[in-house]
Amino acid sequence: MASKNKREDSNDSSSPMRISTTPASLTVAEATLDWLKEYDLDYIFFNPDTSSVPFTDALAWKELTGDVPHPIMLLHEFPAVDAAYHYGLASLGKKVGVCMIGGVVGTLNAKGAIYNAWAGFGPCLVLAGMYQMKGTRYRGAHESVDQGGLVRENVKWE
Repeated sequence: MASKNKREDSNDSSSPMRISTTPASLTVAEATLDWLKEYDLDYIFFNPDTSSVPFTDALAWKELTGDVPHPIMLLHEFPAVDAAYHYGLASLGKKVGVCMIGGVVGTLNAKGAIYNAWAGFGPCLVLAGMYQMKGTRYRGAHESVDQGGLVRENVKWE
């Protein structure tokens, strides 16, 4: 009987858990990591945040298989973006630095580094989490109707 849990027990005793890789069972986070791996992106610099838990979970599980860009955790959003930007610069434009930051607060914390990457023409991909809007008039302090608007003037695409 097939398990409904994506993290099924493996037949290989050396690897206790595995992720099912059938397209129907991939989460958006897992599919994004597969996409990054297809483009030969080696590292992802990140600051863990509650809005990016699915992505962080996918990073942890896929890191076990070695089938993911190597995650490098930093303790604030600014150095995560800055490390990705400088990684792209150090590769002389042959690689793109990838970073993952939190929601609205993380985007605001990273804004200065995003500006530096934009002004320095650094190849940098910033993935930002977003809290789910509840569909009511009330917005929590960490929700935004237009999170992209926080950095729109300093990014190429959003």
